[in-house]
Amino acid sequence: MEIPESRMTEALKDVGLDAIDVVRLMNKTKKMPTKTIKITFMDPQNRNIFVHTGLQVDSMHFIAEPANQNTKPVQCYLCLKYNHVAKYCKTKQQICAQCGENHRIDQCTAASDALKCCNCKGNHLATLNECATYTEQEKRMQNLINQYSCTNTPPTTAPATHDANEFLPLPNIFQRQQDHLHNELFDEIINVLSISSIYVPPTAKININVFRELYNLNNNCIIVDDLNATLHHMGSRRTNARGKQLQEIINEGYINCIDDDSTTFEKKDYEEKLDCILASQPLLSLISNVETHPTLGALSGHKPLTFDVPIGAEPKPISPRLSLNFKAANWTKFRILLTANDKTWERLQIMQNKAIRAALGLPIYTSVDYIHKISNIPKIKDYAVTLLERSIQTATSNNDNTLKQHLLDIQKQI
Repeated sequence: MEIPESRMTEALKDVGLDAIDVVRLMNKTKKMPTKTIKITFMDPQNRNIFVHTGLQVDSMHFIAEPANQNTKPVQCYLCLKYNHVAKYCKTKQQICAQCGENHRIDQCTAASDALKCCNCKGNHLATLNECATYTEQEKRMQNLINQYSCTNTPPTTAPATHDANEFLPLPNIFQRQQDHLHNELFDEIINVLSISSIYVPPTAKININVFRELYNLNNNCIIVDDLNATLHHMGSRRTNARGKQLQEIINEGYINCIDDDSTTFEKKDYEEKLDCILASQPLLSLISNVETHPTLGALSGHKPLTFDVPIGAEPKPISPRLSLNFKAANWTKFRILLTANDKTWERLQIMQNKAIRAALGLPIYTSVDYIHKISNIPKIKDYAVTLLERSIQTATSNNDNTLKQHLLDIQKQI
């Protein structure tokens, strides 16, 4: 996604940062615009704030990095003076770096012990870095850089905008930016959050448009996926075709992977990273405690991934207490169900498993133990037996011996 320079300038003004120039860098080889934008500020204070906090533009948070400055003085290879190159040399006269006369160094006839620098007049080559003039020019450039640079090394990761402890005390202009980020990013954006789950079979290709459409529907999105995509730099042993597609998605810049390079699939002697969590900016800076857990069950082999994200929710009202009339229950039909053969229970269990997976949006291969653990729903036969035991206890406490004996007869047949 390419954001115009004018929009970047507006975003800087919105948070009180004064920029002199905002320009997108060009690829000299392909002659195409890159994803890097160079921003020049009026003073080091604005620059330091920008490097520390980054910038919020249209619900996206961009990380800022200080420019790498060249401290080596520029020297003309014609006249051997500093602060210009040969293309802009005014004299256009070749000076010998060995003796300082008007000829090329390969034409010099001076003795090797008769070296003379044309700049500092010392006994060395004019191109030597130990030259006093070179050292003086180097110090001058460093002083200029220090004048408009941070005094310490800034962090290169986006700060947690909802945590005031992440921000160092700065003047009021920074306080305004912090308030802006907190209000716009945390209080409003997080209120609208989409979480999607995507599964791509091992033999299928990734439909990149699906990710774009999810982002277009809500640019505050989290995508948990099993794409069967392997990327070497994300922890896999090799990069497959779907991994290249995943890299293409990440390169577009609107979403990124938040989990580490831990393997997420383990079965027998095979381990691989197949699952990942993708999130859009600025959610990346708000997600924390990303963990990869051991596998649950032997069928799936997939390791659960968990993370924390701050989300506000309305308090849920207390559910009304239910009053169950065990006498009115049709225990004849219940007895038929409880004493049914194993195949009947297996079919019922399969139906329950499918319903839970569908409700949670889990793949069909998710293990039974795992879905019941995370949903806190007991297996259907266990639940039926538990209900029968509770009914026996209720009949006992009510001194209803007839119902109690009837229920005990059913229990004996299980």
